[in-house]
Amino acid sequence: MIKQKYKSFLVDSIFKNQVWMVLAGVMLLSNILLSAKIFTINTAEKTIIHPVNMTESYSVENDIVGPNYIGELAIEFLRARFLYTPKTVAKQFNNITKHFHPAIYGEKKAELDAEASKIIRNDETSVLFPMSSHVKQKTAYVEAEITGYLGKKPVTQNVKTFEVNFRHTGGRIWIYSWSEVALDSSGKNYLSVIAGE
Repeated sequence: MIKQKYKSFLVDSIFKNQVWMVLAGVMLLSNILLSAKIFTINTAEKTIIHPVNMTESYSVENDIVGPNYIGELAIEFLRARFLYTPKTVAKQFNNITKHFHPAIYGEKKAELDAEASKIIRNDETSVLFPMSSHVKQKTAYVEAEITGYLGKKPVTQNVKTFEVNFRHTGGRIWIYSWSEVALDSSGKNYLSVIAGE
């Protein structure tokens, strides 16, 4: 009887030992897999600027940026660029320079600073009304009506189309260039408009 109890106790302890070994092996394997996942995870910082008036869904993944996001960013940029008063222009222009691609930052910041000084000196105001936009890859084309004022007197009112180019580098979307454009005679391609023409 004692011998049988001893054998039963021995078999039971061997079984428990094997169960704990299997459990420890499973836990070790899960920790190894978890460690591998942590070391292969992409931890690069991503900065997404969410346009204030954007209500529809959009996606930004790796180098693929949703067209509605590009279009809304272009409209927000043009609003900050062409919707100003002498009191707000310096701050607005300073805020949008933060979104310029490093390759154009210095040149465009100097241009906007000079233009802000001229706007303040001449007491100019501008109002922009976006009418339509469409996107081709990372370039947005925005048609808008711009009304210019000197003091409180309206002096210009034009419908213009702007091309705003974006670059996606370093986990961030940057404004790379913008210009006024017009459709060519075929109505299919945009051509850059040179000031004064």
